[in-house]
Amino acid sequence: MPEPVERTVWPEKIPPPEAVQRVIDVAEAYQPSTSLASQTRTKNGAANNQQILARRLQAWELRVYGLSFRAIAKQLGIAPTTAINDVMKAGDLAKAYRLRLAERLFDIDLDRTEKVISAMSKRMREKDDPRAAQALVHALEHRAKMLGHNAPEKIQHEGVFAQVIADSRVSLDEKLEALRQRMVGSAVVNVTLDAAQLSGDNSST
Repeated sequence: MPEPVERTVWPEKIPPPEAVQRVIDVAEAYQPSTSLASQTRTKNGAANNQQILARRLQAWELRVYGLSFRAIAKQLGIAPTTAINDVMKAGDLAKAYRLRLAERLFDIDLDRTEKVISAMSKRMREKDDPRAAQALVHALEHRAKMLGHNAPEKIQHEGVFAQVIADSRVSLDEKLEALRQRMVGSAVVNVTLDAAQLSGDNSST
């Protein structure tokens, strides 16, 4: 009978070394600032920011794979509180990287749009191409959306949809009014009961 095949299922198993090698490579090529790596002192008194960043990136990768903070701490040989801090700091670094990447992608997209506008404008002038004019309109609309030049759209409902919305508003107003009346009536009853109880207590004394 063949032996059962052992399957690796995250997060019950720790990721293989190659799973975190890429972040180690990034850490070795990166020069961290004091805001990204804490000033942990070595025996020589110098801050070993490079190793700290590498550890934090490993902690982040392990967390992505689904390991608990205790498991991360055990894997990296650090305290659980340090594992939490490492993951948080690495998350800040990842967020900052994504923001910078988004800004670059935005600039690239905008530059491409400008080139399309320039090329289609020239083609439309020189060859009077209607397809160039259509492409130019789409490019101008795309640029306006990217830069936020479009005015907010106002949706006007008509016909059956407008009637359904109006009926829903009326029904909602009626329900709110009925609820308000119930709350007022309940308050009056409570005040009456409290007054009766108070008078009963006074008469008994």
